Amino acid sequence: MLFGAMKAVKEKKLRVPEDFAFIGFDNVPLCSYFDPTVTSIEIPKYQLGEAAVLLLLRLIRAETPEVPIWFPVRLIERESTGSAPERIQDRREREKYST
Repeated sequence: MLFGAMKAVKEKKLRVPEDFAFIGFDNVPLCSYFDPTVTSIEIPKYQLGEAAVLLLLRLIRAETPEVPIWFPVRLIERESTGSAPERIQDRREREKYST
């Protein structure tokens, strides 16, 4: 869905990240190869799967599962977000010349 949205923004002659910033979730491999590369939240997939299996085993044994279960995530910064100060400065420059 994110990649389609980025394509639609480009088709409207808007720029990423200057006009729109995008952040994905799950850090799929395509994030590194898309143009511009996509900032993404990385989740620990192996730990998530392991916890799901343990949770199912506890439910099968009629045990009370421990909830909530928290997992560390990591922000992988790439080109699709730029940096906030640059975006703000770019916007101010465009506004200065558009009036």
